[in-house]
Amino acid sequence: MKVILHNSISLNGKIAGKDGNEDFLSEQLWDDVCSIMNRKGCIIWSKKTFEAVKSWGDDYLDKVKAKIILVSRKNKNCCGSIEEAISEARKLGFKEVIISGGSNFNKSIWEKKLADELILNIEPVMLGEGISWVEEGNFRVKLEFQKMKKLNANLIQLYYKVMK
Repeated sequence: MKVILHNSISLNGKIAGKDGNEDFLSEQLWDDVCSIMNRKGCIIWSKKTFEAVKSWGDDYLDKVKAKIILVSRKNKNCCGSIEEAISEARKLGFKEVIISGGSNFNKSIWEKKLADELILNIEPVMLGEGISWVEEGNFRVKLEFQKMKKLNANLIQLYYKVMK
């Protein structure tokens, strides 16, 4: 199964402001994220990321037609680990899965060498303070650039293959 880590970040690598606010992310970006998730058919989110998206309003979650698998060590209705969630997606017959979460979740993906590809959406904004898209950890990942997609005059999407 191909595991694709997909994140949206500021130009300086933040996924949210210091208070967790993601108001710098554009609606066009969300539409594109949903398009990719829906094409692949399955999204694995951390429970925290799911709750953040849910807080944006029903209109946002209504655009997600993909199967949603949640990861949380504390909630028994969710998969207990990222590996368990990937296994669940495989059991459901998915050949590819999008995976996305916060900085600690992303760190775990890199430390456990779970991602095969990376898609980064870059919003043209700089956040002086905020949450980095990957928490510091014990990993080193080499990437091979695949392509860049221009979503509009300012918004870009970068595609990388993870070198294993």
